[in-house]
Amino acid sequence: MRKRCVLPMALSLLMLSVAASGAETNAPRAGHVRPPLVVESGTPGADVHLNTEALPITELARTMRTHYIEVVVQGDLAFAAVAEAMEMFDIEDPLSPVSLAVVPIPGDWTRGVAVFGNYAYCVSGPSGAASLYALDVSDPSNPSVVWSELCGVWPVAADIEGDHLYIADRGFGLRVYNLSMPAAPVLVGELAVATAPLDLDVRGDLSYIAVAPGGLQIVSVADPQSPVAVGSFSPSGSGYGIMVADSVAYLASDNFGVYIVGIADPSNPYQLSQYQTPGYARQTVLRDSLLYVADAGRGVRIVNVKNPASPVELGQVDTPGETFDLTLVGQTLYAADREGGIAVADVTDPSSPALRKVVGEAGAPGKAVFDGRYAFVACGIGGLKIVDLQDRLAPVVVARVPLGCETAASVLLQDTLLFAGSYTGGISEGCLDIINVKSPQNPLVVGSAPAGVYIGDMSRREQYLLVADGNLSVYDVSDPAVPVRVGGYDLWYSSVLLLHGDYAYTDEGVFDISDPTAPVYLMPGSWGLTTTGFAVVGNFLYRTAYFSEGFDGYIYVYDIANPASPVTVASLYVPQEAHWISILGNSALVGLSNRVMELDITTPEAPDTVGTCWPYPLARPGSDGGLLVGGSGLYGGGYLAVLRMGDVACGDVNGDGYAGNVADLTSLVSFLFRGGSEPPSLWAADVTGDSRVNVADITFLVGYLFKGGPVSACS
Repeated sequence: MRKRCVLPMALSLLMLSVAASGAETNAPRAGHVRPPLVVESGTPGADVHLNTEALPITELARTMRTHYIEVVVQGDLAFAAVAEAMEMFDIEDPLSPVSLAVVPIPGDWTRGVAVFGNYAYCVSGPSGAASLYALDVSDPSNPSVVWSELCGVWPVAADIEGDHLYIADRGFGLRVYNLSMPAAPVLVGELAVATAPLDLDVRGDLSYIAVAPGGLQIVSVADPQSPVAVGSFSPSGSGYGIMVADSVAYLASDNFGVYIVGIADPSNPYQLSQYQTPGYARQTVLRDSLLYVADAGRGVRIVNVKNPASPVELGQVDTPGETFDLTLVGQTLYAADREGGIAVADVTDPSSPALRKVVGEAGAPGKAVFDGRYAFVACGIGGLKIVDLQDRLAPVVVARVPLGCETAASVLLQDTLLFAGSYTGGISEGCLDIINVKSPQNPLVVGSAPAGVYIGDMSRREQYLLVADGNLSVYDVSDPAVPVRVGGYDLWYSSVLLLHGDYAYTDEGVFDISDPTAPVYLMPGSWGLTTTGFAVVGNFLYRTAYFSEGFDGYIYVYDIANPASPVTVASLYVPQEAHWISILGNSALVGLSNRVMELDITTPEAPDTVGTCWPYPLARPGSDGGLLVGGSGLYGGGYLAVLRMGDVACGDVNGDGYAGNVADLTSLVSFLFRGGSEPPSLWAADVTGDSRVNVADITFLVGYLFKGGPVSACS
């Protein structure tokens, strides 16, 4: 920070402004790299600092929370664990839930929702440093976090029995909290469990714990301060969800279906039967001899277990996503359907249940484009969403567009036309839609056409749209109302495409497209590994790739002075799958499985790692210097993040290149108290380094400028 001379009068005016009002800006959590900034009204937005001496990536905002993992009901309220938040619904009309509030919960994921009177509890991490949160929900439209405390390694489930809260921690075992003071639970007992607990159901003096691997552990909690293991059941599979009724336990066991276990003698549980579901059984609920199974990937199965030794399936609910949890209220079923939101079904007739609606922000953000104000996001089964980013700290979804096929996969923006690709379950057919977005709040589908089995990247050249849809397909879109496929080349399963001059680079080779209607295959199948993205700068082509899902990857650099014959000049190993690459100046941003990596490519033949940040990217970057990222973290905590590159020094509040002068002080006062513009970087404005932008930062700057105070502490 550089000191500058200032006039005492300027200081007096600034301090009078501060005395006249008391504002504070709170910016919620942005990632693992540094503590969260706190911004006013809890709207998503904060900074992620990549490297304190180099180029920071700034996360401006998050929105579109997705991936509903858990749902519980108390009275006329439903509570859902969704990404990094808890969402509350009014279910007075059971078939028409209304979202009341979304409470951001610090951490990477929210799980373990339980309700006790006017308080709701949940757990959230990062793994290894997770916390238990208590929320006052006495006013359902305005719930608030009132207490939190570190509570273990990896807590994932919770249950309440009497006045005690029981937490299953997959990194430890069982923890017991006393709720005599519900706003401040007290840890009173613990029991280590050898394998990872994933769920629990506490009934009276016994806690039934689903563990993986291992199946079922039964623990006596007659004395909550001293839990004692009393029995176990170890089937072929693992335990993911547990439900107990009478003397029977129903153990959801992933691809092994549901084990039905006799527990009349807790010390000697035994198998009564096994019901094999077609999907991955994650949770069960029992009502009147009917077992409802959350069967991830295959909806909800309804099974008659009147005779536990001989279960019979009666019906099923086809939910739009992957069902992980469920609960019943009367004859209404609520299913936490991951990226599908909360699925609501009428099960009055269990042999013919009816899916009524899906509530919540359905659909995990995928590929996206960005025009400077609006983001156009392909949200999988959630369709196409248009997000207004005028206020980067408070993005708003302004429109949803149904597409020709059920799963939105890709988008391309050309002037006022948006090209959207989608496909239908099982990747059996694809659709191309052309949408007029001159008015983003009122998008209009103007044309459509069938497409290949999966629409990936798209690129336009004059009147032609080239699409990697399993093949390389070429459409004439000179009349957007009547797109016509006029050429192409049959490939195996191409989904990655980049146009550069007269050449198209795909994941299955290089094409000469001087005549777009008749692509000429120049370099078939010689890339190696699984290609996921391309970028071009000058005579250099950058390619991201990985071995196979779950394995490490590489970034390759090619000299394309001869575009038809790329020559490898560099390769860089990365510790995760590499999904995309975007070039901004002398920096390349690479989307890995759960982070963004920054590379210095000043010398293309020798790319060098600068740093990383953690917005869990899956989407492609946008344009005009902004980076749009959609993704999912642990347990699929999906969101849309907007990132910005910028060389902003700590204390340079107004972003003019001079840090810590009167202009910065004036800018900060204006922002906090006079409705002035947002600083280019909230990170740079947090000169105290306390993760808050408030009057303390003004006081800090005053002390530095006029009283010989310490230098800034942003980093």
